[in-house]
Amino acid sequence: MSIFRANVIAFPDSWIAWDDLAQACLRNEEYRLAARYYRRSLDLNPHNENARHMIAQIESRLDDENDSGPKDLGRQDTDTPARC
Repeated sequence: MSIFRANVIAFPDSWIAWDDLAQACLRNEEYRLAARYYRRSLDLNPHNENARHMIAQIESRLDDENDSGPKDLGRQDTDTPARC
């Protein structure tokens, strides 16, 4: 995981670095962080269909876990990655 965080720190404008970090967070079941990082990847590359697809899947999963409505998936500052 630390390699993926180091990669986005070294290459903050790399959509693939953020996509890789999001995948790692997803594998660790850190869904909100994964969605946040997929959104950053999508911001950097609007043609990233994988990120768009994964965000939809994560939103659906979070909605299924809690029927209280849409989730805040945190469009917070993503320039510094949180631990996942």
